[in-house]
Amino acid sequence: MKQIANFIVDKRKWILGIFLIITVLSLFLMFKIDVNYNMSIYLPKDSDVSKGLEVMEEEFSLIGDIEVMINNPTKDDLEEVTTILLSIEGITKVDFDASSTKYYKNDKALYKLTTSGSDYDAKTSTTIDLIKEKLKDYDYVLGGSSYSAQGLSKSMKEDMPVFVVVALILILIILLLISTSWVEPLLFLLISGISIIINYGTNIIFDNVSFVTFSIAAILQLALSMDYSIMLLDKYHHELTKTDKFTAMKIALKKSFSTIFSSSLTTIFGLLAMIFMSFTIGKDLGIVLAKGILINVISVFLCLPAIILIFNNLLNKTKKKSIKIPTKLFSKIAVTGKYAITMIMLLAIGLSGVVQSNLKL
Repeated sequence: MKQIANFIVDKRKWILGIFLIITVLSLFLMFKIDVNYNMSIYLPKDSDVSKGLEVMEEEFSLIGDIEVMINNPTKDDLEEVTTILLSIEGITKVDFDASSTKYYKNDKALYKLTTSGSDYDAKTSTTIDLIKEKLKDYDYVLGGSSYSAQGLSKSMKEDMPVFVVVALILILIILLLISTSWVEPLLFLLISGISIIINYGTNIIFDNVSFVTFSIAAILQLALSMDYSIMLLDKYHHELTKTDKFTAMKIALKKSFSTIFSSSLTTIFGLLAMIFMSFTIGKDLGIVLAKGILINVISVFLCLPAIILIFNNLLNKTKKKSIKIPTKLFSKIAVTGKYAITMIMLLAIGLSGVVQSNLKL
């Protein structure tokens, strides 16, 4: 490990350069990822729902469903809207009967549309946009499974950046409180950001990634792996009091390797356990997150040392007092009440197991 640590510190500029190139490529690739919004493909193959969907696909192929309701249409409007809808690319059938209360009542007309693509097909989403454009002069409301799928897709794309920003702000506040320098939190977020981008970009190796995984992987990766950077920097600060910064980093890498590596393995194997879920969204989420943790560990060992050494002077200039959490009382309680605490925990686990087994899903 000593030789590896020496190599990492001595060749830090080259390593950092390679990481930056990989990050830029990953940033480009992450926009090429095929995000899947159809959760039915993750159902167990032997489930009744999956079998039913297979039969429907064989008999009728996958089709989309869109509903259009026109408010207060005239008689001329009823025929005109039908003609407009049939002219839109992607719509294969329009169901409407003005004489039936199923389609027309209380001055409201309901058109049920069938599309050539499935609910989650990009072409179906384009068809919905065309409907909105063609019917802009009418008072209308859209519905149906295809419209819901499009809304879900747009919502996730718009909301995900908000989730990430909120998470970053909260994490930044916590890091500022516990760090010994105003710059430390920025370094932690920088290395986490590099790792997240690389993880997202390398998802190109998969045929597609579920929208659930795509939307929450960044936040979970950030939360699960932030402590690796803190461990290395803390060890570096400790060694820096004894020697120069380069030697301190080499020693810090050597001493923190086993702690960070063992901690990450626990997390990685815990995430990979989701592969065995019958609902295969677990496999999708578990593999992507486990890959993200591994990438983060690699980034901490190879990329973070170079970043810390570059900003070493700035770290020293921006030192501050960190919040010291009193732990003496908790330590005393933990030691003196170890038997009572153990019994309480065992009792809590037993009661929780009983309650969980009686939960209705």
